[in-house]
Amino acid sequence: MNNATANKLAAVLAYRNRPDVAVPEPMRSNWTLVPANDNADPEEVADFGLEWRHGITPSKAEIMRQVRKGPVVRNAAGQIIAIGALRFSDGTQYEKAQTIGPSGHTIWYDRRMPAGAMLGTKERQSAAAGAGESPERVAISNSSLSKAFGVEPRGYIEGTRKRRRGKSYSAAQSRALLAEAVANTPILPPAFVCPPGLPTGTAHASDCFVGMKIAASGKSGAVGWVDILTSRRDRQDWFAAEQALDAETKAVLDQTMSARSIAELGSSGHRRTRERQGWTRLQAANDVYSSALAKISA
Repeated sequence: MNNATANKLAAVLAYRNRPDVAVPEPMRSNWTLVPANDNADPEEVADFGLEWRHGITPSKAEIMRQVRKGPVVRNAAGQIIAIGALRFSDGTQYEKAQTIGPSGHTIWYDRRMPAGAMLGTKERQSAAAGAGESPERVAISNSSLSKAFGVEPRGYIEGTRKRRRGKSYSAAQSRALLAEAVANTPILPPAFVCPPGLPTGTAHASDCFVGMKIAASGKSGAVGWVDILTSRRDRQDWFAAEQALDAETKAVLDQTMSARSIAELGSSGHRRTRERQGWTRLQAANDVYSSALAKISA
């Protein structure tokens, strides 16, 4: 099915994409964004996170400009479907969206936009803004780890060694080369033994101790209430629209779900005749189901 045919039969695709009848179960995680102490000083916890910059189109300024510019357009049911250049759904429009599939991978699907949703919006997340953790807190953390291990605290030593290019040697070859170099050196230079300390390859010493860090549990976190509410509403709309169908339309839609060709939707005649009959019945069922969705969304 090409894109043009899919657009004409959007309601049939919506009937095929039956929503999950189960209630979305919130996933759990050991991450939290809420301070354990409700009386915590806001300035004290301000450095615990990062601020992410989101690019949203259209912007708030553009939305307000279109609202002032107008005009407001309503459909026959009284729903607002346009304000200036802004377009809104009447409950029968679809847009591409992402979701997590059964295999755990992100997949694209056609999501029915609820009535009143703005169409054509885009959101893009850019790099993190802000300084993150303050240097003072990093120094306090490193000092605490030094006391715990009984070593002297040292500052962060930034790496300056450039990447070497050339032949790579195995561990056995490296040991053989080192032994040969030691044998050929009459007087070895003095060796310095560094006192015990913490690794200084990173500014935050605790990054080298995975067991001391709170790591993600592998789950996606709690499902947002908006997603749960939308899922419930989609199920209600789907079942309400199904109940509003007549027996002929529902039979055609159900037959479409298992038909191997459009000719199977025809009633009689040779193959070309049954194909024409199948397209006629399928388009009629699509229009009836689309009208049922529009009435429910109004």
